Amino acid sequence: MQAAASALRSLREKGAPGRDEPTVALGWEDQELHQRLLQDVVVCEGLTQFAKDFVRCLSGHLELVDQLLAVLRAMDGGLEAAQREAEAQVWALATGVKATAPRVATEVKRQMTQLQHIRSSTEKVFDLLEQKRSALQEREHYRLKVDSLRKEFTERERQGKGNSREQLHKLSRNQEKLAYAEAELSDAASLSGKRTQDQLQGNRRALLGALHGLAQGACCGWLVSAGAVVCRALQTASAAEEPEPPEPGPPGVMVLPQSLAQEDLEPPRFDPEFAFKESEFSREIFEVEPVESSAVFDSDSLTQLSVRQLRKRIRERGLSDNGLVEKSELVDLLRRTEFTGRAEGTEHAEAETSESPGGATNASCSPERPGDDLLATFG
Repeated sequence: MQAAASALRSLREKGAPGRDEPTVALGWEDQELHQRLLQDVVVCEGLTQFAKDFVRCLSGHLELVDQLLAVLRAMDGGLEAAQREAEAQVWALATGVKATAPRVATEVKRQMTQLQHIRSSTEKVFDLLEQKRSALQEREHYRLKVDSLRKEFTERERQGKGNSREQLHKLSRNQEKLAYAEAELSDAASLSGKRTQDQLQGNRRALLGALHGLAQGACCGWLVSAGAVVCRALQTASAAEEPEPPEPGPPGVMVLPQSLAQEDLEPPRFDPEFAFKESEFSREIFEVEPVESSAVFDSDSLTQLSVRQLRKRIRERGLSDNGLVEKSELVDLLRRTEFTGRAEGTEHAEAETSESPGGATNASCSPERPGDDLLATFG
């Protein structure tokens, strides 16, 4: 900022070297442009200083984390829960800082490079304005000198004195220098005016971009991202302390029993034209070989009985229901008992038939008993 103020004072106060002449100032329009450029320089220097301090802050965080890790390495390892929790928190903190600080510092340094470019290009515009002021100073010098020589010529003529050839040559030479200075001033004014307007517009966009980049880097890149990484690291450390969860079961909303896991339970293809006919659907899935109902169920269905009634029936048959909790387990126990009793009664009847005349022939010609398949399935 001091350098910019010095440049502005130079534009306003600096005169032509070696001449005892009043300083020629630029017009008010140019001075307004000077003020706007000076304001851009002040903003640029402020953002640059913030970026430098921010990078030092990031470096300081990294150094602090390294110091804390060194302290933990020097401590004796223990099994106390508080120490394990503290170590997990320090690990999460170090993970967040080390993951984000270097990347944010790189982005901040990139913004610093952009700010340096803004400052450099603005200083070049100051140089152009100084050239315009110097051209204006030069033009004013020769304009005053030519005016002074003309007054001297007029005064000598009024007094009746003539002008020497040397005096005429001096006037002509200064008039040429005045014309050259006016041309130089015109070129300098044209160049500095266009460059100044372009620089002001470019500075506006570039400074806003640098401000946005630095604010985003400090807020989102550093505070938010570092906090997010620390939180995720804490979750990871917490999950490492917990026992591994059990393996998930087969996918689906319902897990089938082991006895049915390998069965093909897909229904047959649906025919909309014969949706309600007596199809093969029920026979394919549910049909078993015909068997007397008394071989499988009692006169009243076991599933219709309450848990209390099922336990009473189990005890009446001299069985134990210890360890059985679900109703389905009680029903299965009664069914297996009934299947076993039915099978034993059938074997006893076959033995009596084989002892009677013609019994062997009748037994050999009898079809395979359906109770055997049921015993193989449920027994």
